Amino acid sequence: RGAMLHQFPTKAQLMVAVVEASLEADYAAYLAATRGMKDPLERMLAIADTAWAQFRKPSGIAQFEIWNATRSDAELAAVVLPVHDAMYARTLDDHIRHFEEAGATDGTDIRALFHHNVALLRGLALEHLLGTPLSALEPAVGLMKRTIVAIVGQREGQ
Repeated sequence: RGAMLHQFPTKAQLMVAVVEASLEADYAAYLAATRGMKDPLERMLAIADTAWAQFRKPSGIAQFEIWNATRSDAELAAVVLPVHDAMYARTLDDHIRHFEEAGATDGTDIRALFHHNVALLRGLALEHLLGTPLSALEPAVGLMKRTIVAIVGQREGQ
């Protein structure tokens, strides 16, 4: 306990360290899942699958719980939300880049889909935590992936 208090004198500092480590591990998982993939649509679908797995992991649930705790803890919000915002912006930029590489350029739809997918995956992960079987949730992930394909397909006239 003494060593931990020396490294993290406040709960907020400990939580920001947890969030930073967890988000970097998530980002590394996305990079690993897409390593060597040339096709941008293939990368986006691999990222969607990886995101679904990451949101369900204990670290993904911990992130959700920490974000939720910021609503009532101003000290926590002050140090954790900037980390969230920076990662969210970086991930959104990557998302836009993948779509642009695939030829889809409607920035409004691309941004809306990103926000939709993050909210969807967080919500589905919470549903799974509450006991909903994966078999009931997987079709929603499939629908999300078909929407990604459809938005990319719009540029090809599909």
